Amino acid sequence: MKIPAEIKEILEIPPDKEGYYIPFRNYFLGRRMRFGGLGREKHLRFFKKSSSRFYENAVHEGVVLAGKTGSLRGVVEHRSYADLKEYFRKLNLYTSLAAEEKFKNGERFVFLQLFRIPWEIHYRLFIRLGIFDGLRGFVWAVLSAFYVWVKYIKLWELERNRNK
Repeated sequence: MKIPAEIKEILEIPPDKEGYYIPFRNYFLGRRMRFGGLGREKHLRFFKKSSSRFYENAVHEGVVLAGKTGSLRGVVEHRSYADLKEYFRKLNLYTSLAAEEKFKNGERFVFLQLFRIPWEIHYRLFIRLGIFDGLRGFVWAVLSAFYVWVKYIKLWELERNRNK
């Protein structure tokens, strides 16, 4: 069933839920990612305004909901990056925003964060099974690890510049 039809059905009968999660199908470099942390992603996107409140993060805003939730059967086809050029453009923007938010919230750089890349790659490839997405899964794992590393290097840079 398509999402609009599901929503219409929910609106016709007063639901016993305050909100609904919608499953996402994530695509990277033109193919669907089934593993690596992207395969079972879902987001709260349909909810009663009266039962919710927004929280703001620099990179990913969110909703806190009071009450029961359900899940829709329809999916969102999520194609966040047309190509690597767009990925790196967004990486630069999002890592800056995330580092600034961490800095503002009092989180500080710890030297051990420099060694996160191997752990992040291992986590996405083997624990989250990204290896089953083939070469795209490997590229996603490496780029995701690099994203985390850059975020913390930018946090370090913010601290350094504050102390000048």
